[in-house]
Amino acid sequence: MTKIINLLDFIIQIHLEKKTTIWHEFPFDAGKKSTVVTFYQGLYKQVKRRTKALCYVEPDSYGSGYASFYDAWFYKKTPDFDNKFAADIESYEGLVVLVHKHLPYYVFMQGTKSWKAADPASRSSYLPSRKLVDNLTNSAVVELASEVEKILSSKGLVRLKQKTLDTRLDIQIDIPTELMDGYLSYFDGLFYWED
Repeated sequence: MTKIINLLDFIIQIHLEKKTTIWHEFPFDAGKKSTVVTFYQGLYKQVKRRTKALCYVEPDSYGSGYASFYDAWFYKKTPDFDNKFAADIESYEGLVVLVHKHLPYYVFMQGTKSWKAADPASRSSYLPSRKLVDNLTNSAVVELASEVEKILSSKGLVRLKQKTLDTRLDIQIDIPTELMDGYLSYFDGLFYWED
């Protein structure tokens, strides 16, 4: 896959031109959600196998609405990822990887998930945010991110950085997102969730 062409052009194609196929290389060119899902599922398995990390993928766009990305959270049940704050609660810092559903781009964040030890379905979690992009403060998460980046880039995916995504969108455009932080940015144009 080729590198970044023009992110603003992609945002226009998504929100103004309402294109469904934007990137014309595999797996995004197939026009099938199942092809992209299968590609990312294989990638998650490879990351888990090579890093020995556990993975939780947020299902169904946070339960409602539509997200332009898949949210995968990688962590390890080791002391350097542990964020325990109560005896009956499991809580871990982890690497959040948002991968775009229609473009070969992703971002890294750090996020915490917690759940009752007796009831893992009672999970609480972060919500992605432009301000969280590249904000990796846990050294174990930083190390995991380095390993994951090598795997994703070997498959043709490109990591977008906070400096680029912080860019203000200076065009009149309606982006249906619940994740906006202060102003409409490139992050909002690419990684949006409408509830």
